[in-house]
Amino acid sequence: MGLDSGNAAAYPANPGFAFWDGLLKGVSRSFYLTIRSLPMGMRRPVAAAYLLARAADTIADTRALAPGERLERLLDFRDQVRGPADAGAVSRIVSGVRRGGAIPSA
Repeated sequence: MGLDSGNAAAYPANPGFAFWDGLLKGVSRSFYLTIRSLPMGMRRPVAAAYLLARAADTIADTRALAPGERLERLLDFRDQVRGPADAGAVSRIVSGVRRGGAIPSA
């Protein structure tokens, strides 16, 4: 499951475990297999925490953006985690990181 051009509307507002499971499987096969061994009640929060950390790491590591712009995207990301959702911020984050090839085009 890839990112859809930064279109926040492409993602469910309140995703179920199938969404997280598919996203996790797409970004980390080994962690996906490991998380499947957790008790059901722990899978979703652990998957979400992993995916948030993975996203922040991708933003921080991209060389497509100057350090100042990376910081701006990380601050946008932090704001998204804290809520409420802002489709414009999601689009800026994804488009900036996509320029570096870290996120494939849809």
